[in-house]
Amino acid sequence: MKKTILLAEDEKVERMAISARFKMEGLQVLEAENGEEGLKLALDKHPDFILSDIKMPKMTGIEMITSIRQSGDWGKKVPILMLTGVVEAESIAKIVEQGVHDYIIKGAMDMDDVVKKIKEKLA
Repeated sequence: MKKTILLAEDEKVERMAISARFKMEGLQVLEAENGEEGLKLALDKHPDFILSDIKMPKMTGIEMITSIRQSGDWGKKVPILMLTGVVEAESIAKIVEQGVHDYIIKGAMDMDDVVKKIKEKLA
């Protein structure tokens, strides 16, 4: 059975590029363009992995993952990788508080590394 990834990213071009790469890797992708939509998809579909931007409209990635982590057993253990455009100590601290152990800076993002990290978590 295909593993499912939730991709929450408000930048359409980035979301489409990342989604296409994941699909090439044989993964099923759920796409959300904001944190509110991402939260709804996460709670409805319980994906195997979540990749989320931090800064999004309607609900930030941090608010989204906070709600997911508080949603029950699945939410406490689903692996989450955050995308960020900038490294702000405060944002990174909030990510760590929510049990997210990894993040990627968009400007330095290498899709091969992203795919490798996700596949390691899904193994």
